[in-house]
Amino acid sequence: QPSYGISQTIPFPTKIIASGAATSSAFKAGEADKEYEERLVLASVKVAFWDYLHAYQEKQVKEDQLKVLKDHLKRIVRSPVSDTLTNSHILGIKNEISAMESELDDSALKMHRARNVLSVLTGLSAQTLAGHPEEPPPSIVPSVESVRRDNPLLKRAKTEVEKFNADLTLARSAYLPDITVSYNWNSQFHLRPQNQEVMIGLSLPFVFFWQPRAEVREKRAHLIESEALEHKAYRESEAMISNLVEELNVLSRKLARLEKESIPRSENRMELAHSISLTDMPTLMQHREILDDLLRLKLERLQVRSDFEKKIAELEVLKGDQ
Repeated sequence: QPSYGISQTIPFPTKIIASGAATSSAFKAGEADKEYEERLVLASVKVAFWDYLHAYQEKQVKEDQLKVLKDHLKRIVRSPVSDTLTNSHILGIKNEISAMESELDDSALKMHRARNVLSVLTGLSAQTLAGHPEEPPPSIVPSVESVRRDNPLLKRAKTEVEKFNADLTLARSAYLPDITVSYNWNSQFHLRPQNQEVMIGLSLPFVFFWQPRAEVREKRAHLIESEALEHKAYRESEAMISNLVEELNVLSRKLARLEKESIPRSENRMELAHSISLTDMPTLMQHREILDDLLRLKLERLQVRSDFEKKIAELEVLKGDQ
């Protein structure tokens, strides 16, 4: 006698809802990780650009300083002063010129390496980046409140909590039964009539209660840990943002003093130095000190600007409205 049957197991509705919530939370966690990684890559590109620009500008400043040193040496040689101290000073200047030429080689190597790093990160060829990079306008220091909004670190921690909470709900639903619906059909055979039946059954997962209990305990432990990590991430993020904003404010003030006060004064001293008559050792040393002072300030300004923009890039990783 031919007979046919079909059956379908349907999870308890709570299981379906919990499974969907767990999948959605896992997707959100993955998206938060992706967003954070993208921001890290973007920050690394900006840092690489400022490393390259810093090396390029440093090389330019040292090339200008080398010309000034050579001019200083010519002025001493042409001066009427000629004694042991003057000759010793001349030898010292020549050594400094040699040292500066070596520093220029180091700067060129530094620029070459920075350009290659930038090339790898951007996908542009090193030849394309071999031009003359221009210094962009200074970035604006954001407020602490603007950085707090939609902080990706906090978003990641929050989505982790949601994910483990959904996993716990799904694990608890293992105590609920599954519903089985079946339909059987027997065809007519001799004197036996045709027979059809529909059956609805329930599984009994609580018979093996220790299996879902162990999983629930594990998921609850993960949830408690993720909640603790969320609180820790919040505290660390607050401290990191506060420190970065304060560092940026300090660097901004330092940069303003260098650009508006120290360097202009030193450049004025340099103009006055051209009229100094190099007739004795004190005037030679004063002229030399003016040259060193301007070089030091220009290099310091490049370092401060580079540090400032790198801190901005670091802060933008945490800035929600980037």
